[in-house]
Amino acid sequence: MVPSDHTETIEHHPHTTTFSGGNQNSHSTGGHAGSTTGQRHQDGSENDPKGPATKQECTKLVNSLSKEVAVYCFMSMGLGAVCDSYALRDELKCLGVKVFDLVQLCKRRLMPLLLSKRSKEEEREDLERLYRIFVACLEMLQAEFVRSMMLQSVFPLWDTNTALIQTGVSECYVHKKCASATDSHEHAIPDRKMADQEEFTTLERKVATLQEMCYATSQMMDVNPWDYKPDTDHTKIDLETSDPEQDVPSRSETHVNTRSPRHRKCIWITVLVFGTVIVIAGVLGLALALTKNEATQN
Repeated sequence: MVPSDHTETIEHHPHTTTFSGGNQNSHSTGGHAGSTTGQRHQDGSENDPKGPATKQECTKLVNSLSKEVAVYCFMSMGLGAVCDSYALRDELKCLGVKVFDLVQLCKRRLMPLLLSKRSKEEEREDLERLYRIFVACLEMLQAEFVRSMMLQSVFPLWDTNTALIQTGVSECYVHKKCASATDSHEHAIPDRKMADQEEFTTLERKVATLQEMCYATSQMMDVNPWDYKPDTDHTKIDLETSDPEQDVPSRSETHVNTRSPRHRKCIWITVLVFGTVIVIAGVLGLALALTKNEATQN
């Protein structure tokens, strides 16, 4: 449900993304999204880390992306509710830019490592797991961008006739300082209306780029999500996110701190139980022997 002055339907296609509305139509093809991605790649590659990517670096990037996407999903829940405000929308806008830049950085660092032949066989499983997390973040972020755009369109704050939804949350998620910084702009209705339209256009481009990125990565990688067996070893994640310089000490500490105490505890409990049983059996046997001895003497 999107107002007629901006966006009404969003049609997804592996090659084409079309946004149609009452006053404007925006058609973004795969080539346009690819050119946008290439332009951003040239703009952001200067800040990329030097040298080839490592598994530890990609793990940290993907974990950071997963956390930022979760924060964006949580904050977007306040859109259209009574806790909605310009501060929340400005914070979402800044967070969306940060997450989108992190997505492109993850793609530039992770995909070459996945496609390279220098990766070891034992690291291949972990890299494919990171790829699945990365693709899941792309799909969720794409859906959240669309939902955020729709909610901001349906519930414009500059319209005094807009009725917000009572969700039970009365305060905004962002800090109160952010709210005080945007109070002076609440009465600038034309400026806010224009800013909302610019934000909608930006979100449309990001959605088209994310959709093209999902399609491109799926064509490059032959990894099926249903073939993945989840790894239940949580110590492995701690080792991957540790620093490379402290990798060897952390491995030894992990074996000592996580597995040895449990193993030793089980051994000590088993020894204690068997020892107690032996002592009780000895006492009972001695008591029976003394009882029989007294009976024979009498």
